[in-house]
Amino acid sequence: MAAASSNVVVIALLLFAVIILAAPHLAATIDSSSPVFLSGACNTIAGDSGGVITAAFCTNSLSSDGRSLNASSYSDLAIVAIDLLTSNATSTKSKIDTLLQNVGDDATKKQCLQSC
Repeated sequence: MAAASSNVVVIALLLFAVIILAAPHLAATIDSSSPVFLSGACNTIAGDSGGVITAAFCTNSLSSDGRSLNASSYSDLAIVAIDLLTSNATSTKSKIDTLLQNVGDDATKKQCLQSC
């Protein structure tokens, strides 16, 4: 279970990195005044991620925060991605800490959880 949470954090971090790195190069490719900005941005980001991020994952993740629906730039989406990343990382750490408290004497499980 901790591995799945860690994967979410890693993917969110990659999403954030792609948004930040792609923003200057993609600013002219999508009309930021369009109501489909988020969808278009996610399609572009997914295409530039080399298959690491899908458009559906990008759209679903960013859509979970209402601010993304009013985003008019890649910077706006990056802020949402940072906030999602922070929230997911905090939640993951809390879950791992709880699991560590309840792991008992199982050294293997403890080591695995500590490596997260």
